[in-house]
This record gives sequence, structure tokens and C-alpha cells, in this order.
Amino acid sequence: MLCPCYAAIVLGILAVCLAGTGQAVPEEKPQTLALELDGGVKLELVHIKAGRFQMGSPDSDEDAEKDEKPQHEVALTRDFYLGRYEVTRRQFQVFVEGAKYQTESARTGTKAPGYDAEKKNFFLDAHYGWRNPGFAQTDDHPVVNVSWNDAREFCAWLARKTGKPCVLPTEAQWEYACRAGSATRYHHGQDENGLRTVANIADLSLKPRWDYLALNRRRPIARWFERVSWDDGYPFTAPVGKFKPNQNGLYDMHGNVWEWCSDWYDKDHYGQSPAKDPQGPEKGTRRVLRGGSWDNAPRYCRSASRHKVGPSFATTSFGFRVCVPCRNF
Repeated sequence: MLCPCYAAIVLGILAVCLAGTGQAVPEEKPQTLALELDGGVKLELVHIKAGRFQMGSPDSDEDAEKDEKPQHEVALTRDFYLGRYEVTRRQFQVFVEGAKYQTESARTGTKAPGYDAEKKNFFLDAHYGWRNPGFAQTDDHPVVNVSWNDAREFCAWLARKTGKPCVLPTEAQWEYACRAGSATRYHHGQDENGLRTVANIADLSLKPRWDYLALNRRRPIARWFERVSWDDGYPFTAPVGKFKPNQNGLYDMHGNVWEWCSDWYDKDHYGQSPAKDPQGPEKGTRRVLRGGSWDNAPRYCRSASRHKVGPSFATTSFGFRVCVPCRNF
């Protein structure tokens, strides 16, 4: 059976052959990969072709941080698959039960963050965790309160189960897949108002549920809500796939939850990053997250925006999606 990674090549050759015959050229369909978990639960990934792109932010972007510069060309020489959706609670539950796994916070007895509806704020407590972030979630919501180490263990378990090289995406893979050929601040364009249809971010539905000034008097974040004039219907996480996808067919690449990447973080790394297939620094103390979340302003949900924390840290706005480097399965 032909590897899906080479299907596009075959279609391209066929198109050339048919072009001079007047016959209809078959329309290329996105290749997908479905990984079987247990109990009929699947994880769907989308084929992303290798290519080049400009990684990071140009000087013209007023919201860009220093660690998003210099903007530089990156070549990804190998196709890969990336999860169509963020990993859901149901998928994570299958892993927890199948591997008899305890998340890092549960295993170490570390207090996890969660939402207190009565106080309209977020606190650390032992009864919070991925099963209970303090706000309502269904099986189709993205799993949260998972650390980088938890996400890595999920990928390792999935690799053993399926025989596929399941990993977290590199920063370069993530941004390339998010941009989907775009060179703008967001995959839909420059205007942050376009996030209304593609992203679950800090909006009017969250504002009355969060006493954001109570714990942030030194750094008030009222301005987050002042820039967003719409109600997207989801004050906290949204079920995956509720907003429009990008041109790669990937959902929630902006907003919903920050997504763990495999890279260590270094604020100066872009100035010395390899031009081909960058893997990030060899060492560090913090790991990278991408995409922004339900509690972020538009500027933090840009394609080039970067976040970084220690690999043991977990919170109600952190999740992940799975990457499978393409090879002849």
C-alpha cells in the first residue's frame, strides 16, 4: 500500500499526464491518519507537506515580542501529520486508564489551578486537576491541567500502542502548520476581529465570570476584554472543532488552549536557529507553548506568539496536540 505521504506526488504526476489529454484532473484531498485508541476512540491527524516559510514576526508587527525576532526563513524537509484537533478529555482518559497513569500534579501531590465560580477567580487546590478544572467540560473539550511531561507521556504511550512515532510538534512544525501558507499575524489575515470565527479567546462571555482585577491589581488585564467586542459563546474552553479551521484543515490553532511543543525555550534562539528542521535549543529550563488560549487577548493568539514555562507546570489553559513525522508506515 502506498504511503499517504507520497500520495500527493502521485497525484501531481497524474495531473501532468492528464493535462494534455483533456481528461479531468482528480482533485487532491487532504491526507489523514487515524490512530486507534481503545473503546472505539480515535485520534485524527492531517498530512502537512514539507516546505519553507518565514518563522517569527516582522518588525512591522507592533504586538511582536523580542523573542519572536528576527523573522527568519525555515525549511521543513520532511512531511508530517498534526492532530486535526487538540487532544480531548476522552482521549486523555483512555490513556490514563490504559496506562494506569497519574498526571504529574496528582502523582506529586502538587496543588493544581481551578476555577471557583462563587469567587469568580482561579485558585490552587488539591481537588483540581485534568478531571476537574472548576468549569464544565465534556468529553469533546480539550484536556487541560496537563504538564509538558504529561503530554510527552501521552505521546510515548500512543507511539507504543500504534507503532507510529508520536511526539509533540516542534515550534517550527507548529507555526508552519498554523500559518497554512499565510504570512499574516493570524492564519486568516491581519485583522484580529477575524478571530471571531476561528478562535475561542478572552471575550465578553468570560468577562462577567472572572474578577480579573482581584488577583491582578498590579497588572490589571481589563484591556484584554476591551479589545474584544464579541461573545463567542464559550467563557472557558470550547469543544474542539467548534470554530472554522485554517487552510490545512486544523482547528483551534488560535485560542482555546495553549499547546505544548517539544522545544526548550531560549529568548535569543531565533538569531542562531538552524535554517533546516530546527529542533530548538539542546537544553533549557522552560518548554515552549503556542497558539494562545480562551483567557488570552488577541495579541497572544498570533501565529508567531510564544509562551514558555517549566515542563512540570500545568494550568487550566494548557493542552496539546500530537505530531507524527511522516515515514513509510
